[in-house]
Formats: sequence, C-alpha cells, structure tokens
Amino acid sequence: MAGQARRLAGDRWYRRHESADEAVQLAAADAFYAARTEAWAAYYRMVVAGADAGLASLAERTIAVIGDVEAAADQAQLRERRERAAESITRFARSAAARLRADA
Repeated sequence: MAGQARRLAGDRWYRRHESADEAVQLAAADAFYAARTEAWAAYYRMVVAGADAGLASLAERTIAVIGDVEAAADQAQLRERRERAAESITRFARSAAARLRADA
C-alpha cells in the first residue's frame, strides 16, 4: 500500500512534468490520491486495532513523506524524496514487525 503510493507519487510527478495531456495528468493524480487514501485507511485500521502512539506516529510521518514525493521541484529532488519515502516505509515495516513479534 505505502509502496504503491510512493510509486504513484513519482508517476504523478513525471506525468505533470512530462505530459501535456491533462487527462493523463488527472489520471495519475487520481491513482495517487486513491493509493494515499488506502494508506490512510490502513493507518486508521491500525489505530483502531490498538497500535501504540509511537507506531502510529511513525505511520503518519511515513504517509507525509510519501506525499512530499510528488511536490519535488526537479528530478534530483524527486530521487531524494523517493529514497526518503522508501527508507520511511522500511523503518515503519521493521518497527511494526518488531511490535508484532514482541506481542506474540
């Protein structure tokens, strides 16, 4: 889910910067927003299931970092933001896995 949102944020950036076709740009935006909505839905499911505040905060930051990808000013910043998003997703996944193991 988060990985897909990260990929679609980059795709949206490319469509906005490289395509003159407004329909293509809107389709990329719609796909990104749908994936981001799914990430937020997963976040709320996690909160309702009783995730601790630290893990919830990490999830919120991860979604925010993913959202920053599509706002990059240029390709260099896009690469940097995509990498930061990938690192944040990995950090969240590892923290969630550690919590699940600790609770088992």
